[in-house]
Amino acid sequence: MGLKSKSWHTIHARNIHKREETRPERLRRRKQGLLRLLNKAGSRRHIKVPRIMSLFDNYEETVAFINLIREIIFVDELFVFLNFSECEEISAETCVVLAAEIDRCNKKEPKSIIGSYPDDSDVYFMLNELGFFQLLGIKSSKPAFDELPEVDVVRLKYGSDNPESLMRGIKELFYEDGVKPASPYSGKIYRALTEAMANAVEHAYPEVYKDENHVTCIPVWWRAGFKLNDNNTIVMVLYDQGAGIPNTLKVNWNEKLEELTSKLMREPYDDEKLSFAMSQGRSSTKVQGRGQGSYDMQQLIRESSDGVLSIFSYKGAYSFDDEGNWEAKNVNATLYGTLVVWSICLNTCE
Repeated sequence: MGLKSKSWHTIHARNIHKREETRPERLRRRKQGLLRLLNKAGSRRHIKVPRIMSLFDNYEETVAFINLIREIIFVDELFVFLNFSECEEISAETCVVLAAEIDRCNKKEPKSIIGSYPDDSDVYFMLNELGFFQLLGIKSSKPAFDELPEVDVVRLKYGSDNPESLMRGIKELFYEDGVKPASPYSGKIYRALTEAMANAVEHAYPEVYKDENHVTCIPVWWRAGFKLNDNNTIVMVLYDQGAGIPNTLKVNWNEKLEELTSKLMREPYDDEKLSFAMSQGRSSTKVQGRGQGSYDMQQLIRESSDGVLSIFSYKGAYSFDDEGNWEAKNVNATLYGTLVVWSICLNTCE
């Protein structure tokens, strides 16, 4: 039953009186908040984007730069201006990671990160075509890939808890008119990629990680990619800013791992954990993060021509090619979360 008119007016008058009493304090706090934001904006840290932004060709400097952005925003609590004047090269996977970091920082403080447009036309071209400017609300020119039929682009997109949302815009690369497979191999690859993204969504952000990193944790997943029509090759990039494979790997330690740890008497390094994850079939282990390290992904790479699977997570890096060669290595700079780069030809090997 609703309040009577007299009672409502009494409560309303009391609230008005209370607001008038607290008005000076509220104005003071608001002014302090505005001054704090103005001070931050007025004292932006100007940092230069590295000449080569690539996790494959310039890993250490690229990751250190991305981590510096996070430190300035979340630790120093300052604002940032990104100077792109000296940047001459940026790769697709780096665009995804950089966009994710900028978006996270801007969610903490709107417009906490601004920057200049790249002077280099190729860098501007890459950022523009992948939707970097559009996603971050920056004005840019009309995409030029519309006039380049040899390349189809999957623009930057992020999703929260729905892998289907990440897959929107991807199916067209594998199916003509969304129905007819582009090659006999297309359907198999598309299904494997869908499963990989679903597993990433399921395991990237455990509740304990979200609780411990509530200040910086924004549980979303990023993807982008493109198709090179001249050789029918798909390149897909999937990135999360979550706990990472080395930190979520919970294996029923097999004899090989027990032997290794007993000899070394230490916790395995991140690169060793990545190789353990990739060497196990999903059904025979209880491996969290299995979406990034699935055996099926490697099998598809084997069946492809010139296929490569690359994974970066914390201080581990792993790669696997179509000839079955694999390499796992430890790196100095920490890439928080997990990045998967999948390059695979839609044509089967003869």
